[in-house]
Amino acid sequence: FLEEPSYQTISPQDAPLTLRASVDSGGGVIQTVRFFRNGELIGSASSEPYELNIVPGNQGPRMFEARVESLDGAVAMSPPAKVFVAGPYEDGVNLNGPETLTPGQTWKADSDAVAAGMQVTQATPLAEGETIALYPKPNVSMQSLITSQYLWTQSSSVPQLSVSYPLPDGHYEVFVHIVEAVAPHSRDVTVFLEGENVAEGIGDLALGEWVNYGPYRTEVTDGVLDLAFERTTKGVPKVASFSVYQAAGPVDPA
Repeated sequence: FLEEPSYQTISPQDAPLTLRASVDSGGGVIQTVRFFRNGELIGSASSEPYELNIVPGNQGPRMFEARVESLDGAVAMSPPAKVFVAGPYEDGVNLNGPETLTPGQTWKADSDAVAAGMQVTQATPLAEGETIALYPKPNVSMQSLITSQYLWTQSSSVPQLSVSYPLPDGHYEVFVHIVEAVAPHSRDVTVFLEGENVAEGIGDLALGEWVNYGPYRTEVTDGVLDLAFERTTKGVPKVASFSVYQAAGPVDPA
């Protein structure tokens, strides 16, 4: 199977990406491991470590797979790893968590983000998901990004968990991690960016499931990115981390 990239990875367009396969020969002799992007062969490795270094290319979703071929003709295909290729990485925060490194990206610790001017309101720190099986199974870095979170502090007068984070003015794509570690399908969440509703009903997940939602396009015009999370129809909204990538401005109509 593919050890790297982990499922639901966001890869900046200009950052190198390593494809690495973990292979069990099952008593046979491995001839080669071939790597595929969206079904197209992009390279191979005939000896350990079975890996391939690439630059992801154009922005958009990608599916990577590895095919193992043995000398006796046996063939096995890995489950696909979903990667979204985004624009250049701008920033990211591991909410209520430590600094975390992923390929091409450094996610600020919550404490460092607060020192840089981040404000979180109507939120209760929460750590969960460390004692249950999460799926897709996260690697060590991803585990850090999804197990420390903020939960909305319930209030009839303030219906949103809000995050304000200093960013230069510009156009961006934003992703948010949500994990369910309490009860299956117990919540759904509406997401606002710069006051605009960009998603409804996300976070309605099975127990142990996690998703990196996005990309959500927005424009910052006042030096601060404003995110808010609100109940759609049920449960208590929460968020584990967010990341921000540079995006081109809207295309002028012809």
